[in-house]
Amino acid sequence: MGLTQNEIAYLLETTQPAVSNYIRGKRGQIQYKDLEEKSEIIKEMAERMAKENKKLNEILCEYCPKLVG
Repeated sequence: MGLTQNEIAYLLETTQPAVSNYIRGKRGQIQYKDLEEKSEIIKEMAERMAKENKKLNEILCEYCPKLVG
């Protein structure tokens, strides 16, 4: 996909430093019992955001039941 941290920050409506911290594991370390399944859902969301040029808030509601259920 090749998105820059600035592009990711824009899509997620956050800052580039926050994205950097997530990538380096200094922020956002949440434990899930079914991490593998959640990871696939998040990967699907990221791919869709990049492919369709959508922001997180434009697709999040579609994925919430899968992520919290």
